Amino acid sequence: MPELSPVTRVETVQRFYEAWNAPDAVAETLEFLHEEFEYVNPDSAVEPGTRRGHAGWKRVGQSAQNAFSDMNIELLELIEVDDDRVLGLTIFEACGRDSGVALKVPEQHLFTFRDDKIVRLQWWHDEAAARQAAGL
Repeated sequence: MPELSPVTRVETVQRFYEAWNAPDAVAETLEFLHEEFEYVNPDSAVEPGTRRGHAGWKRVGQSAQNAFSDMNIELLELIEVDDDRVLGLTIFEACGRDSGVALKVPEQHLFTFRDDKIVRLQWWHDEAAARQAAGL
């Protein structure tokens, strides 16, 4: 029986983005997250700071659902930074739930892995800042 090739970090991030665009994004993405997962919002975010663990990710999802409807992340490019990190360049599109105002902004996500799971996800609107944080 042929040996299956391991899933690369880039492939994991691709699958994560596919799950993130699912109707129940939080539930669909949990399988990719390490138990010590950290989600880091920049200081400029509506809710800056770090959310930890699966419970923290669930709070992030609930907050996003409260603020936006029709959310979608369009993947533009994935860059394998090193053995443990992948930078995702995306466009975030959504509609303000209360305002009805459409939003379309660049978002960069730096994924860090441990034990083949995403242990940290940090994001920026500024691509140059994200590339600098990634050491690119």
